[in-house]
Amino acid sequence: MDFLHYQPQSEVLKQFIDFFYFLATDYEEPVQFYAFPHYHKPLNIHRGFEYEIKEQTISVKGIRDGKPQMLLQGVYTEPILVRFSGSISKLTIIFKDGALSNFMTDDFAMVAGNHTQVFEAWKNAPGYNVFIQSFFREKSHVAQLALLEAFLLSILKVREDWPLYQQASVLLKDIDCRLKISDIAQRLFLSERTLYRLVFKYNGLSPHNFRKIAQFRYSLETKLVAENFKSLTDLAYGSNYYDASYFNKIYRSLTLKSPKAFFQNVATYCNKKMILERQ
Repeated sequence: MDFLHYQPQSEVLKQFIDFFYFLATDYEEPVQFYAFPHYHKPLNIHRGFEYEIKEQTISVKGIRDGKPQMLLQGVYTEPILVRFSGSISKLTIIFKDGALSNFMTDDFAMVAGNHTQVFEAWKNAPGYNVFIQSFFREKSHVAQLALLEAFLLSILKVREDWPLYQQASVLLKDIDCRLKISDIAQRLFLSERTLYRLVFKYNGLSPHNFRKIAQFRYSLETKLVAENFKSLTDLAYGSNYYDASYFNKIYRSLTLKSPKAFFQNVATYCNKKMILERQ
């Protein structure tokens, strides 16, 4: 798969969006791959599609003359098997941890409780119909992204508790510090219940599951992006897993494979920003 990726041009949007990527391919035979749990959230704008969502599986068949629709990957703690067929033409927005909530009125947890869902939260937003009707008429990615960024900036409303969520997220992701969740709540002058509600609101995950996924993503980036560790044992301890058996247990729960088997099959895309397992 060939993903053309771009950084946001707007300095404001760079705070909320990691990158965009395009995929435009006619598949004579279906292709499938695994996507793995992440706290960043992909929102896919398709030119047109038919879809089938099952437990841990999403099948998308692209249709040239279909109506533009969106699919959002939401909450999941196991791999998702993604199947593409037909004429796929889409743009994906990779929203940073929790950031999508600032672009809609409902909380992320209310909109995206499943691993994948049709996304309609922007349907009644001012300017949405003009944007979506114009987007796939544009011939260049630069023009499409200019339309998209203008629309996103028009609907951006930073939530009052967003800075508090960001502080909680930083502490939960801190591999070296590893504060207890009760200590993180205390440091933020929150009760544990309030911290749970805050993290769940923005990411649909409990603080415990959020931390587990954050540690997993840290180990992936260390191994595949930074390439700091050659040995899986070193990777386990360098990622602050307290022993090799626990490291194996977490990988099996999040990838359905041992770390050794997993790293033999995954590949990186978009300048090592995406990690997928092709089937």
